Amino acid sequence: MAVLMRAKGRAEEVAAAFCPPMRQGNQKAAAKPVRAGDAVAVEATVKTLVSHTMYHGGIHTLLDKGVMEMRAHSLARVLPAGVQEDFVAASLTLPAQVAVTFFGRLVPDKPYLMRSQLVSYLSYPGRHLTNGEAGIMFAEDDADSSIDASITFIGQFIDHDLTRGALNLFDTAVRKSYITLHPDLAEALAEEPDNEASPFIDLDSVYGGRRDPEKPHCTITVPMDEATGQFELKPVAGGGFDVVRDSTSGMALIGDGRNDENQIVLQVHILLMRVHNAYVEALKAKAPALDANTTFKAAREKTILTWQAYVLHHYLPAVCRADYVDCVKARILADPMSLVHHPDGGDPRNLTMPHEFGIGFRFGHSQIRNQYRMNRHSGFPLFDSLSDGSNDLRGGKPLDASRIIDWGVFVQQPSKLIDTKVSQVAFDLPQSAVPDGIKLVGNLPFRNLQRSNDVELCCGEDLAELYAKGYAGACSVPVYSRLQIDKQRPDLFYLDNDGKRSATFRTPLWFYLLREAELARGGDAAKGQLGPLGSLLVAEVILNAIYHAPISIFKEGLADDTLVTFESLVAFAEGKGPPPLP
Repeated sequence: MAVLMRAKGRAEEVAAAFCPPMRQGNQKAAAKPVRAGDAVAVEATVKTLVSHTMYHGGIHTLLDKGVMEMRAHSLARVLPAGVQEDFVAASLTLPAQVAVTFFGRLVPDKPYLMRSQLVSYLSYPGRHLTNGEAGIMFAEDDADSSIDASITFIGQFIDHDLTRGALNLFDTAVRKSYITLHPDLAEALAEEPDNEASPFIDLDSVYGGRRDPEKPHCTITVPMDEATGQFELKPVAGGGFDVVRDSTSGMALIGDGRNDENQIVLQVHILLMRVHNAYVEALKAKAPALDANTTFKAAREKTILTWQAYVLHHYLPAVCRADYVDCVKARILADPMSLVHHPDGGDPRNLTMPHEFGIGFRFGHSQIRNQYRMNRHSGFPLFDSLSDGSNDLRGGKPLDASRIIDWGVFVQQPSKLIDTKVSQVAFDLPQSAVPDGIKLVGNLPFRNLQRSNDVELCCGEDLAELYAKGYAGACSVPVYSRLQIDKQRPDLFYLDNDGKRSATFRTPLWFYLLREAELARGGDAAKGQLGPLGSLLVAEVILNAIYHAPISIFKEGLADDTLVTFESLVAFAEGKGPPPLP
C-alpha cells in the first residue's frame, strides 16, 4: 500500500501498474503493458492493491471490508474519472475470490470473535491500572528451552516458503473467471507471467518466479551468474556474504523480500543459496561438460530435496512431538486423504493453506529472544524500536562483518520455551518490522489475536475436537477444560465480542496452542515443544507441503534419509563438508 501511496498524483502510473519495458532489479517485464484507463489497467491496479495488502499474510486486512473500501476510495481519487467506480467495485469483490484461491478453513462456519477485555488480559504489555498486573503473556524473563535459537528463524523461513502475500492470487481460477466475463481481454490476460509461488516446501522463496506483490504483471527473478548457474552473492569485508541489493533503495534482490525483515532469517536464506552454489560446484566436478542450465536445474533439485529432508527429520521433531510427526507420516504414506488437512479430491493443485495454520504457526513468536549473539565477537538486540536500526538486527540494510552469523556459535543459544510467555521485544516492533499497512501497532501478541478475529477463526477447542475425532490411540488429542486453560479470569473467555456472556468457554486458537504446549509438557519442562494438537496441525501442513510438491523426497525414495542435519548443511555450504545428498 505504501508503494501505491507514494505514486499518488501520478494517475497513469497507478492505473497502469505494469513493469517497465526492460528488466530493472529483480523484476521481469510482462510481454505487453496495458494502457491506463482501460479495463485491464483497472484490474491490474486492484491486483496491486490486493497483493500489497496480502503481503506477509495481510489476509486479515483483505477480509476487512471497511479497510478495503477506505483504501479503494482513497486510491480511486487519483485514477481517471472513467474507471473510479469500476476500481472501487473490483476492490471490494476481488478479495473474496482471492481468499478462497489459497486459504481454506479446517473448521468452517464457527467464528470466535473475542472481546477486547480478553485481548487486553492476554496481550497488555504493561501493568494494568486496576490490579497492577501485566498481561499474562508479557514475560520480563521468559524461560529457555532445549531447542536452539536457529529453529525460530528456520520456522520463519519455512512460513515464508509456504505463504506468500501474492501467492496464487491471480492465477487460473481468478484469471479464467475474468476472461469469461471479458472475452475481448483474453489475449492480454493470457500474456501475464505465471506465478510460480506454491504452498509447497520447494524453495520458491529462494529461486524466484513468484508474482511481484508490488507489480502483479511482473514475476520476481533473482540475480544469477548465467555462465555457472549459481546465485550471485556479495562478499562482506571480514568474511561472509550478503545478497545483491538495489543500488538505490538497498532492497534485497531475492525471491521473497520478507526474508530480509531481519538479518537472521536473511542468513538462513543466504545459507540455502550457498548450498545451491555448492551443489553446482560438486556437479561440475563430476561432469565438467554439463552446461550451466542443466547444472542449475540439477543443483536446484538437490537443494530442494536436501532442505525437505532437513525439515522432515530435524526441524519438525524439534518443534513437534516426534511420535506425532511419525503418526502423520505413516498416514500420508498409507492414504494422504486420511489426514484432517488434505487437498480437495486428492489433487495437489487444490492444496490450500488453512487459516488455522496461518495463525497457529505463529507459535514461533513465543520462542523469540530479546538479543542474539551472532558470532564470537558481537551480539545485538533483535529490535530496538527507539533507534534507527543501526544497533539492532532489523533487515533492509547491508550485512557487515559484526552481523555475519557464525552458525556454530549461534546454535549454542537456546530459543525460549513454546509457551504462553512472549519476550518483551515482541511487544514493541519497529515500524520496518511490521509486515502490513498497520505500521503503528507493534504489539505482536495483540496483532495475532486481532488477525484471528479479523479472519473469524475458530476457537482452539473447536479445532481440538476436530483432530480428536480424526486421530486416536497413540496420537490422541485431549480437549482441555476451562480451569486448565486459565484459573485467574475464566470469565473473560466466555465473553462474545458484543459483551454478552456465551454459554461456551472458548480460547483464541493461538493462545490455546501455546497453553497446550505448557500443559502437555509434563515432566519434560525444558524441551518446550508443541502439544498434541499443535504437533498434528504443523506436521500435517508441512508434510502435505513436502509430499505433494513436484520435487519431493517421498517421490525420490529419500523420506527415510535422516543424514541431512543443520550442521551438514552449513559445512557443505562453507566448503568444509561433503554434499548432504550424494
